[in-house]
Formats: sequence, structure tokens, C-alpha cells
Amino acid sequence: MTSHPSDRLRVDLTVFVTIAIWSLLAWRRFHGGVPAHHLLHNPDLPRISDWFGGVLLPVLAWWLLGLAGRRVQAVASPGLGSVIVGLVTGLAFGAAMAVTFFSGHQQVTSDLFFSRRMTWQPRPAEGAKR
Repeated sequence: MTSHPSDRLRVDLTVFVTIAIWSLLAWRRFHGGVPAHHLLHNPDLPRISDWFGGVLLPVLAWWLLGLAGRRVQAVASPGLGSVIVGLVTGLAFGAAMAVTFFSGHQQVTSDLFFSRRMTWQPRPAEGAKR
């Protein structure tokens, strides 16, 4: 059984995310402590520590990269190009929201958040499963 390049990418990126989050948590631990945040920023609700991200982010990376890998390995797949287009589109959308929020344009941020996301999606090939 040969492995697909997306399998290697899945492992590499998951290891990178794991090292990055645990390095951040270790640095925070020795420089003032790891913060915790109330749900919905309401002090009446429970707090969730950033330590939770040390488990959540690697698991999410593994799972989402697995989904992307299956999509790339599918029959009649357009390849990694569609995954990269989706990633770049999401990053640009997030950057636009961050810029509008921090520049004080909350109405634009709200409009972006509630807007209908328009992304390019290739047509499925004839007879391909959805």
C-alpha cells in the first residue's frame, strides 16, 4: 500500500500545530500564567482555560486535514488546487474581518460575518459520489 502525499502533509501539519500550541502554552505558563475565558464573556458562566486548546487544536488539525485528504484522493478530484483556493479564501475573509474590527468599523464586520460566503467549488465529475 502506497501512501498519498496528503497523508504525509496531514502528519507534518498536525505535528506543527501541536508544537506551536504547546510552545505558546509553555511560554505563557512561565510568563504570567495561562489565561482562562468565560463563555460568552459572561462572568456567571464557567471559564475555559487556554490549556484546552492544547488538546483541541491538534485534534481539529488531524480531523480537518483528513477530510481535505479524502477530498483530494477522491475519484475525479481536481487535486490540491481546490483545497488551497478554499484556504486562501478563508484566510482573506478572516483578515478582512480582523482589519474592519480593529479599525473600528463594527458595522462592516457584522455585515461580513453575516454575509453569504461565496467560494469557488468545482463541479463534480459525471458519476462521482457527493
